[in-house]
Order: sequence, then C-alpha cells, then structure tokens
Amino acid sequence: MARSALLLIWCLQSAFADWGDTINRAGLQRTLSQTMTKEFLLVARGDEVPKNKAKLVQGIESFNFTLNALLGGGDVGQGILGSPTEKVTLLLQEVVVLWKPFAELLITNMDSVRRGDGSVDTAVLGSLSTRNGPLLDASNAVVSALVDAAKVSGAETNGLVQDIAGRQRTFIQSRGKFQRHIAEDPPSTWKSSPAGKRWRLLQMGRLTCLLLQMKQSMCKDALFVALGISPTFHMESLIQTNHYFEDSHKGIIEGVPFVGLPALKELCTMHQMSLVTYYYHQLRPLLSGILTQETAYSAQRVAKDAINDIVTLTDPLFEAMVEAVRLYGHPGTCNPMANMTHTDWHNFFLSLEKQRLWTQEASQHFAQLALKVDVKTLQVEITVFLAEASENLRNLVEGSRAEGVVPPPSAQVLDALLGAWGVWGDLETELSAAVHHLALSDVVVGRVVQLSNKVMEFLVSAIEESIRLAANSTFPTYSFDLAGQQPTLSARAIQSACLVMLGYDTQENWNQLNTSRQLWRDHHWTLLQGAPATATTPAVNGVTDVCIVQKMKHAADVYHHLEQRALAVALHGQVVDLQELNAWGHEATEQVEAANLQVFAENVSCNTTVLPEEWQLIHAEVSALAHLSQKVSTEYILVRQGKSPNNEMLTSLLVELEETLKRVTFGSSSPPRPAPPTQDYFNHLLLRLTPAVDSLKLSAEGSAASLVLTAADRVLEAASTIQAQYLEEALAADPSWPGRRLDVALNQLSGAQQVFKEALLFVFDLNSDKTNFLSAVEGFESALLRLKDGGGGLEPIMLPERSDLKAQWDRIHADWTALKAYQDTMSSEDASRMEAALLRLVAQIRAALPMYAQRDVKAPQSFPWPRIIYSIIGACLTCCCCTMVLYPWLKSYRKRTKLEAQAAVPQADDV
Repeated sequence: MARSALLLIWCLQSAFADWGDTINRAGLQRTLSQTMTKEFLLVARGDEVPKNKAKLVQGIESFNFTLNALLGGGDVGQGILGSPTEKVTLLLQEVVVLWKPFAELLITNMDSVRRGDGSVDTAVLGSLSTRNGPLLDASNAVVSALVDAAKVSGAETNGLVQDIAGRQRTFIQSRGKFQRHIAEDPPSTWKSSPAGKRWRLLQMGRLTCLLLQMKQSMCKDALFVALGISPTFHMESLIQTNHYFEDSHKGIIEGVPFVGLPALKELCTMHQMSLVTYYYHQLRPLLSGILTQETAYSAQRVAKDAINDIVTLTDPLFEAMVEAVRLYGHPGTCNPMANMTHTDWHNFFLSLEKQRLWTQEASQHFAQLALKVDVKTLQVEITVFLAEASENLRNLVEGSRAEGVVPPPSAQVLDALLGAWGVWGDLETELSAAVHHLALSDVVVGRVVQLSNKVMEFLVSAIEESIRLAANSTFPTYSFDLAGQQPTLSARAIQSACLVMLGYDTQENWNQLNTSRQLWRDHHWTLLQGAPATATTPAVNGVTDVCIVQKMKHAADVYHHLEQRALAVALHGQVVDLQELNAWGHEATEQVEAANLQVFAENVSCNTTVLPEEWQLIHAEVSALAHLSQKVSTEYILVRQGKSPNNEMLTSLLVELEETLKRVTFGSSSPPRPAPPTQDYFNHLLLRLTPAVDSLKLSAEGSAASLVLTAADRVLEAASTIQAQYLEEALAADPSWPGRRLDVALNQLSGAQQVFKEALLFVFDLNSDKTNFLSAVEGFESALLRLKDGGGGLEPIMLPERSDLKAQWDRIHADWTALKAYQDTMSSEDASRMEAALLRLVAQIRAALPMYAQRDVKAPQSFPWPRIIYSIIGACLTCCCCTMVLYPWLKSYRKRTKLEAQAAVPQADDV
C-alpha cells in the first residue's frame, strides 16, 4: 500500500511546482480513504488478514503524514505547501474531526472485527459505512479549496485544478454525467502554449487518478454488499461508480474535444491503458452479476460468490492504473516491438486488413444504396459494417488483449490509426444518415467517397509503417498484406462500377476499376509464384501446398465472376446486372478473403474431384507448353541467324510460355483450367517443369544457342512426362474419350516444330550431322501414318463415317509433303519458305485437333431393302427371259406333237 501510494505521489509531480504537488497529495487522501476501508473489510472477511492489516497500518500512517503536512506548514521535501488560506485550514480541521474517529475505528477494531467463530461485528462495519462517505466528502472539499487558493495566487493551475476537483466532488455526490465532471477549456492564451500542453497532460493524469479512487470505491462497495452492510445503499453507489468509471476510462483514451480533453496519443501510456482495460473487462462481468440483481438479498448472495475474484482482480488493475498515472506525468520511452510475438503481429495485421476491408465495403454498399436497388438489405449491411468497423478500429488504437490484439507497435502507427479514427467518426455520421435517406445527392456521394479515401490513406500508412517495423520478425507481413488487399480490391471494383453507373466522376472511377482489376491479378500471381526481395519490398515465398493452390484457384474463379458482373454494371448500367452484383458481391468478397488467408494457414486440407473434361483441358495445356518450348528454340535460331527482323516474336513467345506455365501449375479462370489435382503432380510442376522453363527463359537472353536448345529439350521432356500421366488420368475418367489419338495429334505440333528446328541447325551449320533431322522426319511421318492407318494403340480412320477426318488428314499430308520436299535441297535461302510451309502445316494440324477429339460413331446397319428389291427385280427379269425363250419352244413342241398325232391316225385306219 505504502509503495503504491508513494508511486502515485511521485508520478503526479509536474511542472506546476508546489501547488500541483500539494493538490495531488491532497487528492490522494480520497483514494487512501477508500483503500483503507476496503482493506478493513477484507480483514473482516478473513482474507489474507496479516497482509491486509499491514497495508491498513501503512495507509493510516500515510494519511496522517499528508494531513499533518498540510496543517503544519508543509513538507518541502515532498513538495507540500502548508495550509495557504483560512478556508483551507478550516476544511482540514473538519477532515481531522472526521479522520480521528475513523482512524480509531480502524485501529481498535482491526483485530476484533472478525470473531473467533468466524462471524463479523456488523455494528463496527455499519459505523465504517457511515463514516466513510463524510470523510471522502471532506477530503474532496479540501482539494476544491486548494484549487481556489491556487487560482487566487495566480499559479498556472488556476481554473484547471478547480474544475478537476469539482468533477471529483460531483462524482462523490453522484450527480450528472461524465461530461459535467470534465474540466472546461483552459484560458485561450494557453491553448498554443507550453502551459496549455502541461494543462492537458495534468488534466488526463488527474482523471486517471480519479479512476484509481473509483476502482477502490467499487471494490469497497462490493465488499459491503457481500457482508450485508447497507446493501441497498452500496448497490446504488456501485452502479453509479461503475458507470462513471467506464465513461471516465473511455474519455481519457478517446478524449472529449469539445471540453478540451485530448485523445491519448502517448504510445507507452496507450499500451499501459490497454492493460488497464484488459483487467477491467475481466472484473466487469463480476460487477455486472451483482448490479443486475433485483433485490438486495440476491445481490448479497451473488456478491458473496464473486467477492474473492473481485478482490483478486482489483490488485493487478490497481497496479496497472498506478503505472498508467505515472506515464501520464512522465510518458518516457518504450519499445513494444521487443515483446511482440509472431502471433501478435498476425493478429495486429489481421485486424488492420479487416479494417481496410470493412471501410471499403461500407463505402461500396453506400454506392450501391445510392442506385436504390435492394435498399433494405443494403441498409442492414451498412449498419452492421459500421458497428463492426468502429469496434475493430478502437481495438487497433487501444489494443484488445482479450481479442489478442496488441496496441500499435510505434508512435507513427498510433498517429496514423488516430488519424483514421478521427475521420472515421465523420464517415460514420454520413453513412448512418444515408441509411435513412433514399435521395442521396452528388454532394453526399462525394463527401462519403472523400472521407472513405481519407480513412483508407491513414490505414495504408499504418500498414506500410507496420510492415517496415516487422521486417525482422518471423511473420510474413508483406505477403499477408498482399493477401489482405485482395478482398478489399474486390469490394473496390464493385464500388467503382456502381459509381460509374451512377454517373459520378466516371473517368476516375473507370480508372479505379481497371487499376483494382490489375492489382488483383498481380497480387494473385505474386502470392502463388513468390517474388524476390527488392529495394522497397521483402521477398515473397511461393506456395508449395497443392491444397492452397486449389483454394486460391477457387478465389480466382470467384473474382472472375465478380469482375464480369462489375464490368457489366459499368458498361451497360442495367438494373438486372446491378441486382446480380448486389446479390453475389458480398458473398464473393468473403470467399476471396477466406481463400487468400489460407495462404498462411497450416495443415490445409482439400478433397478435389477432377472432372473428365478438366483432365482433358490440362492434358492439352501441357502439350501446348511442350510445343512452345520448341517454338522458342526455333525462333531463337532465326533471330541469331538474322532471319527474323527483331526480337518481338521471341519476346512474345517467352511471355506466352510463362503464361502457359502459370496455367499449368496453378490453374486459370480465363481460359478455364483446373489447378493440379494432387501434391505429386504439383511437385513435378514445381521441381522439374518450372526450373526447366526458367532455364529456357534465362538462356534465351544470352548468346549460347546450345544452352537454349538444351533447356528447350528439358522443358519438352518434363512436359511430355506429365502429359502422358494426365492422358492416363483422363482415359481412366472417361474410357470412351479418344485421348490416345488426340495425344498423338497434339504431339505432331511439337514434332513439326522439331523438324523445322533440326533443319535450321543443319542449314546454318550449327549441326553438321543430318541424323537428328532425319530422325525427326521419320518420327513425324510415322505418327502421321498411324493416325490414318492405325497401329501402336490407334484405330484406323473409320470410313465412311469419318470422311471429314480423312479429308483433313489428306490436307495435312499434302502440307507435310511440301515441307519435306526441302530435305534434299535445304539451304539457308530456303529458311523463310520452309517456315511458311511449317506454318501451313501447323494450321492444318490445329484444324484437325477438334476432329481427333470427336468420338467415332459407326453408322448403324439398316434393313437391306435395296438388295431385296434388286433381287426381286432380277428374279422378275430372269423369269421374263425364261418365258421369252421357253414360249416359242413350247409352242413349237406342242405343234410338232399335234402333227405327229394327226399323222398316226390314218395309219391306224389302214390297218
């Protein structure tokens, strides 16, 4: 007790010489009266009796010392003036009259107030309750008189301390609200002077001293309630003190500008007040449990159960407040970052990113509200965002140990957040008013946009400074910030589109929309691929977990749909487009936020099902990468040999190669490509294919053709390996898909390019051996014939059903024959003509790919009506012919038979 009292005395010393010290010491008497009462009650309860008796004795001695010094001519060593006026002397004598019986009550009863059987002397406690209040009032009156005396003497404390004392007195009498207890502005001549600064510091320090008194009063009242001593009276006192404590605590941190009380801006003090807030928030539920009771009996019962915890929490709260008081008088220096852990940085940045997102979303919903679509929904969402953002921003400024959010790590960050808080109040006012008005003018829209941008500027400043401060920590602050910007950029795109539709600053908002889109894509690929450190930014580690890749791919798909809706709103301004954007925008932003934060999660799980058509897409994409590797090496040779006018084609191919690699490795929303389905496939892409492509890009910048050729072959090999694996996966998912035939056709693109490359190497004397060229020709021709005639696992072209494919194959064969015709007479002068032949061949192969991907369907056998009809006709003709031949013969035969019969009759008559 004595140590805390002495610390309080020391920490409240200021530049106001003896007057300030004297008034502060006199003010301490009030806190001592409450503290001694609390300790006596603890003795009565039997709580740590020896310890609390010792504190009680020290408190009595300290009270006596200060009282005697005030009465007896002061104490120069302690900076205490003797009684300066007759009024002060009379009031001090009243304190003496009240103090003597009060002290005697404490001294004579501290050993007997708790009887041997555990019961307490309620009469003594009742007397204590009765005497406590008058002593407190009398002590407060002394402080008020001292302030008046200081004012008359012309000391710099005049006006200030009088009002502070008045505030304290008003608190004791429990009248009015917080604003009535705060001092008025200092004299106008002080506001810009050093004295004005000292005034404000002392104002805040003494208000913090008042919190100490209130803390002791609350504990004292809770003890009286628990012991059943005047419970109704002390319940009312506890309610009033609790309300006043919360208002005062808020005021000294946030400030009350209109009465001249500034917001707290000292970093070290802010950190200490955060600790005070933390302990009080632990104490508050216990006090609330007592205060919410309807009867004194139930309040006493709850107080008995809670009092031990209340007393336990009061001590650390008191110590934290004592240190806060010291810092108000002597802010000093501190280094909060020294104690910040990885988790502290994570929670702090997470709150910063949330604040930026919620600020943007509140502004976004306002822009949507201005278009008068889905009004009721938007009004609710704006109200919710304002409440969440306000609480979160205060947590950033003050810290919230309960939420795991530390106060700002530096004075610069604190200043930026205080700047954001100052503008946020105006923005909140405008948005709250907008919720209740359907007609929003351009002036209101402009005001909200301006305020929102200003808040965002302060937040960005706080984030950038925090990233700089955390450069040596283990937390990836820069990467986390990139991920945190993604949902904010999504919300900004929606806002910009709505403002374009509204007709507000159209060109600027189109620029904002396009900038947001580009930044989103840049951040997305940086997070996935990683990036080296620069002069202004730290390195970003790429993603190595396929589950995170898949979740990021989902985020990209969601953003793609959001982007298309936003563009439709900005371009067409149709209500139906806006309704779709409103219905889906918030959900999309949340999904983007959740997916991007997965980048920093541990043990991310996923269970992705790849559809058959998705296997087919990534199979074709890997094949395209293989083809590009050969195109790059071929174009490099043409450039080096002066057969290409400039490097533009080579540069374009390298960009296309990189974009294709990104689609293969991470998936794509446009064109739609799935992310790698398993960790094994992703590892192959990261560890084999990506380094090979990087090597090809790097070597293409140099002058060594052999390095380019080797790197291109490495890319071809790595791509072909995974292409074959994807082919088997696709066939397993859909056995009826003609994948093997399509795979051979796709490989012909690379094969044709290899033929041309080998030809160039030979004609430019980069390779004197024609073996590789002949091998490439043989490989291409063999595959081409297999596609027509079958073999090697392929079926021949189905005829007549696939006459379309046969016709296309014939065209490919004709162009191949034209290209191959150069093999016997190849020269450097033929390079351009060979390239033209190659391009025609490649175009025909590409035209055939959809045909090869089409499933063959054999025409169903129909009933053989033609055969039957022809058979019948043939039979009829045969019958006719037979009839025509037999009829004359039969006629002749019958005639001859008749003649023979007639000739035989006369012969018979003759006989």
